[in-house]
Order: sequence, then C-alpha cells, then structure tokens
Amino acid sequence: MRLPWQRTSRLPLQAAVDAGYAPPSTASADTVRSAYERLASLSGTAGGGASGYLGLRSPAQASELLARMAELAGGVEPVLSQVDKYLRREDSSDRLESVDGPFTGDPSAAVGTAHMWLSEAAVAAEKLQQALHNAQIATSGLARSADR
Repeated sequence: MRLPWQRTSRLPLQAAVDAGYAPPSTASADTVRSAYERLASLSGTAGGGASGYLGLRSPAQASELLARMAELAGGVEPVLSQVDKYLRREDSSDRLESVDGPFTGDPSAAVGTAHMWLSEAAVAAEKLQQALHNAQIATSGLARSADR
C-alpha cells in the first residue's frame, strides 16, 4: 500500500521555485548537498587498499573512518531539530500554505506529519551514531598480522 504522499507527483525543483512556493537552494542545503556528494564519491572509490575497499590499507584507517562517520551521524539530529522548529514556528504564525501534494489546503497537517517523520529520523540518526561508535570501538584494537 502506498501512502498518500507517495502517490503524488512532485514538481521539478525549478518549477516549484517558479511557482513561488519552493525557494531556491540555500547555503545550508548546498552544504548538505556537498557533504552528500563527497560521501557518495568516497563510497564509489575503487582501487588500492584492502581489495579496493575505500582505499583502506589498515584496520586503523577503517577505525578512523568509522569514528568520522559517527561524528557525521551525530550532526544530523541538530539539523533535523532546527528544520522542525522552523516549520512549527512558521505554521504557528500562519505563514505557511499548502498548495500541492497530499496536504493541499492543510499546512498544519503537513507540518505535523513532517514533525512526526523528523522525530523518527532523529531517533534513527542517534541509533546510527551509536552503532558506528560501537563499530569503531570494536575495530580500534585491530592490526594487520605481521606474517601476512
């Protein structure tokens, strides 16, 4: 079963901007896009290292990568919280309208649903951070065998 917001077609970003209800990209969005692109390029790295895995050459490098990924995951929740606070503030001030999608005409329902999913994402980000931190701890004492 598809949820209502999965059934609606989305306007292309530029069309939404032209229609006046989707602002052009912000510096914050550009920063997130850049971080995503850098992470995506890392996961696409081939060659070198332990059978070509991210160019890793030692367990210490793997452990460090996990530590940095945990830091990255830790930065997700504060961003989600700020987005949520912004949307709720704008909604409570009646500065939003819902002009398209499953919540057409009901911006409060859109913000409430976004709040629910942002809360879920924040919990998931915290779990991801903890899992990565635990994996980093587990790998922190590893070393390559001297005889191999």
